[in-house]
Amino acid sequence: MAKTPSYLDKLNKEQRAAVVCGIRPGKPRRKKPLLINAGPGSGKTRTLAACIAYTAECGANPDQMMICSFTRKAATELIERVRRLRRMSRGDSDGFSLAGTFHSIALKFLRRFGQEIGLRNDFSVLGKSDAIEFIASIQRQLKLPRSFPRARDCIGIFSYRMNARMSLAATLERRYIRYRRFKRGLASLLERYEMVKKEQNLVDYDDLLFHFSRLVRHPFARDEVRRQIRFVFVDEFQDTSRLQWQIIKRLTPRGEGLTVVGDDAQAIYGFRAASVTNIRRFKRRFRRGARRVTLSQNYRSTRRIVAATSDIMTSATDDRLDKELWSKNERGPQPRLIAVFDERAQARYVISHARMLRKRGVAFNNQAVLFRTSREAAALENELAKARIPFVKWGGRALSEKSHVREFISLLRWYENPRSEFDATRVFQKFPGIGKARAKALFRQIDPLNVKHSLRVAEVPEAARAKWDSLRRLIVGAKRSRRTWPSTIRSLKRWFLTLDSRASKEFAGRAADVERFVALGETHRSCRAFLSSILVDSAETDLPGNDALILSTIHSAKGHEFRAVTILSVVEGCIPSNNAQSPEAIEEERRILYVGMTRARTFLELIVPQHVSLRSGVAGDKHQLLSRSRFLDGRVSRRLRNGFGGL
Repeated sequence: MAKTPSYLDKLNKEQRAAVVCGIRPGKPRRKKPLLINAGPGSGKTRTLAACIAYTAECGANPDQMMICSFTRKAATELIERVRRLRRMSRGDSDGFSLAGTFHSIALKFLRRFGQEIGLRNDFSVLGKSDAIEFIASIQRQLKLPRSFPRARDCIGIFSYRMNARMSLAATLERRYIRYRRFKRGLASLLERYEMVKKEQNLVDYDDLLFHFSRLVRHPFARDEVRRQIRFVFVDEFQDTSRLQWQIIKRLTPRGEGLTVVGDDAQAIYGFRAASVTNIRRFKRRFRRGARRVTLSQNYRSTRRIVAATSDIMTSATDDRLDKELWSKNERGPQPRLIAVFDERAQARYVISHARMLRKRGVAFNNQAVLFRTSREAAALENELAKARIPFVKWGGRALSEKSHVREFISLLRWYENPRSEFDATRVFQKFPGIGKARAKALFRQIDPLNVKHSLRVAEVPEAARAKWDSLRRLIVGAKRSRRTWPSTIRSLKRWFLTLDSRASKEFAGRAADVERFVALGETHRSCRAFLSSILVDSAETDLPGNDALILSTIHSAKGHEFRAVTILSVVEGCIPSNNAQSPEAIEEERRILYVGMTRARTFLELIVPQHVSLRSGVAGDKHQLLSRSRFLDGRVSRRLRNGFGGL
């Protein structure tokens, strides 16, 4: 490296200290791990991008860097920033093949080394909705009672257990105590679920990390993986689970070459088994300790918003990392605490306030209305529709979760993995004259090692023979020839749409969804790569292209910022939720409010309804007087200007 890269000169003192901490030209691997303790709006992504680029400048191989973000979009944006910095200083931007989500990186290594731990490398990945359906089918086979937990709850229990690295009994005691009496049935269901997945060469979303953790324990595979991963960078470290921490620790036992970035005040995913202790005890986890650099200058929000949000965390009772946030930004308008009569009055106030801000030059798509759960937004959605104000709500059903698209995914998965009875029977039931029992019997006639012959001799009802033969010719032709993947997926789409060609509005909508899905598939190099992309990476939230008001849960808004933020129902029973009973859960609720408030750049309003008048999910009957959230007491309340939003 001939001279110091110019991008370092654009960083503030703290950011630059983080980037160069413990490394220099020719010595890119830190001897001690580094924690970048980054407050909201402090330039976290800019600093992490510079950190990665500078590590490469000092001599690290970009293809030996494992760079983990929690969504594909975040990983893509991070690497694009890194490549721009590299082009500025060196004129090239090659490498970084191990950047992505934890799950996508795990998948890459399982495809290569999975056989070392008993996995076939052509396994298929179940999406969440498919895993729920899979569990439901096993529940029916086991003839479990109707009072047994729903399949969706069972998946939640099994997922938490795996990511928290807890026993089933401990998981039920900690998070699902209402289902404690079903422990024996849940154990039987889990055992059967794991066995059937193995038989059908399937893994679910959580299995990817679990098997990756097994892989980095296996003597041969661990050494191979460590040779390929010399540097580990983890974004949003406060959101890692105990299982993810185990993977990180096994990849870097002494912390050499490890850099993590996060903010314990933004740890709000405990329900997914994220553990805030990972970031708070980071230094204690290594025998030689760790370095820590704090980013405390806020570039996002006005000084008044920074002061109000900081006071929320000052009152926290748990053992948090020290961080004194400050800002050079304008002072800005004082955040407001708005009292309204009930949820309908709250909705009417939000509408009038949004219109007023728009007249002042704040577009609807730069305004966000945030809430703890979707129930609090029900009245607002109705009033927005009446007022004809355009809005988008984040957290809707993804394209890949729609039932007809999931059926097409099953066709692709079975094409790729003929051992999957789950996918084969779902496809076979689309044929005329074939129900569930016949579909299962047909599957048993198919030898996964000789699909071509099996399809030809299978005993198919006469009503289904023509469609069956056309599918057989299509699959055999695609596998025999060297047809490109885009051509294959288009052929599978045309065949699939002939199964349900009734002329109706419903069919037209379903066909349009499948067309959109196939258009996504054509951009990938293979069926396996496409399925990995859509089923492994986390869902994204994007800003609307048109001028529409944004409605979002606080969790879905994390990672975004808006000129104006309004938070609904900041009352006891909502924030904090009635479900939060332990001191740890209460403190996470505090952090949820903090995350919502820190999304605001200029305008911030918190709304406090006085009464429950709708089925909002807030505790109490429709006549009960509500109390404002305990998090708004003392110093925080003095930072807010009181207002009244009407009846």
